[in-house]
Amino acid sequence: MTIVRQIVDTTEGQIKNARTLVRRSWLVSLGAAGMAVDTTESTFNKFVRRGEKVAQATRKDLKKLNTRFRREQRELQHDVQEAEQNIEQRLTDVVSAFNIPTRRDLRVLDARIAQLNTQLHDLNAGETTTVEFPIHNYATLTAEEINAVLPSLHLQDLYAVELYEAANAKRVTVLREVERQFADRLSENGEIREPFIGYDVLRAEEVVAKLEGLGLAGLHHVKLYESTHAKRVTVQREVERRIEAVRSANVVG
Repeated sequence: MTIVRQIVDTTEGQIKNARTLVRRSWLVSLGAAGMAVDTTESTFNKFVRRGEKVAQATRKDLKKLNTRFRREQRELQHDVQEAEQNIEQRLTDVVSAFNIPTRRDLRVLDARIAQLNTQLHDLNAGETTTVEFPIHNYATLTAEEINAVLPSLHLQDLYAVELYEAANAKRVTVLREVERQFADRLSENGEIREPFIGYDVLRAEEVVAKLEGLGLAGLHHVKLYESTHAKRVTVQREVERRIEAVRSANVVG
């Protein structure tokens, strides 16, 4: 029995040791696997952080490149515009030196000649009213070309131009020049003449009452005089209203 017992004890001890060895081996495997996971995750996180730094640096470089590109583009456009202006100015200087009329000069001259021919025709016919529009080929002229012709027009012709422009292109530069020409025609010694005798002593309501029946010429006269003297809002508003009504009722085609 003693020998048998020793054998049993020895066998149980070996089994126990074997179980312990197996468990430790299993734990070692788990530990190794855990370390591998930790290492992989750590490496992955490092790659992510590095990638973020690279992306941030790339965005900064792209932003700098875009800013530089826009600056150089603006500088190039400025250089091109300056070169075009220099070339245009040189051509103008050459043309002026040889007294060669420009396209604008020819168009303005053509309009003036046509306008003078119309006036001569009216004089020969003993008429005082012009049946044709005062500026030849008006619709084809630029605002600058029209403004160059305006000083040669009579007062009534200016009204015709204003009516047509206000009803069609509505170019501010033309309408302002027409207004300036009105002022020149209605001025004496640099001052706008009174629209009618005793104007300055009239109250606003009395001036408004006298507007009834005035044509475009009279209304413009009141407008210019009022804007440089009393500047009464009620008068100015009523004059503007009546001018617009005349424009709407007398569209020049």
